[in-house]
Amino acid sequence: MAERDRLLEAHGLGRKWLDVWWDCEKCHDTGVIEHIHPDGTFEPATKCDCELKGEMDDILRAAGLVGPLSEQTFDSWDPLLIPERDRSIMIKTHQYCYSYAQNVATGKTDRGLLVIGGVGLGKTFMCTAITHLVASYHKPVAYFTMSDLMDFARRAKFDRESGDLLQAYLRVLESTLIVVDDLGQERVTEFTSEELFSVINFRINRGLPFVISTNLTPDELDDRYGERIASRLFGFCDVLRFVGEDVRKIKRLRQSV
Repeated sequence: MAERDRLLEAHGLGRKWLDVWWDCEKCHDTGVIEHIHPDGTFEPATKCDCELKGEMDDILRAAGLVGPLSEQTFDSWDPLLIPERDRSIMIKTHQYCYSYAQNVATGKTDRGLLVIGGVGLGKTFMCTAITHLVASYHKPVAYFTMSDLMDFARRAKFDRESGDLLQAYLRVLESTLIVVDDLGQERVTEFTSEELFSVINFRINRGLPFVISTNLTPDELDDRYGERIASRLFGFCDVLRFVGEDVRKIKRLRQSV
């Protein structure tokens, strides 16, 4: 051992150069923790935190919660960004969304959620926070803007070179939760209207919850997408109306002070 250490140091290497270095010291990169007692008995092995984190990262990446969306969670929501006159209402909205997400993750609801409100009121933030919480239960989730979902559907159904895209699209539709953000910002065509109806119907018929957010009013939803879509949204979804002022403007004003 002493000779080995001498040779390592002679070549400019530390004594620990040949030691095994683990990315995770708890499980030695096996992904599992063994529970062996001094008397030789043992309990079933459990997944290590590093393995659970890796799984969670994969779920969030697959869900589309990357970039700024990866930081939009219930814990990071700041009620002080809401004007004082609207704060109590939005705190209750936050609490409702948190409970809704828990119920989705534990299979206690098959209701949809329709989030309505003007631009910049935090609808996207709350939608991604719901998605994050459901994902934390290691459930398959999917977050899309309406435009991105329709692009995905179009490629999956009409691109003959898409390979496994259609199967991937079907897996998305069967997720524990699917979130469609910014309904009404896409260009409405016969395809988008029919596909939206198909997605909503698919989820309702299988008792699978979904969240949809929009800047449109109920009347505008009816005018834009027709009675059969509006009827399903208002019949199978709880409706949340967001109030307040543009959160992004408030943040910019604070940063400029």
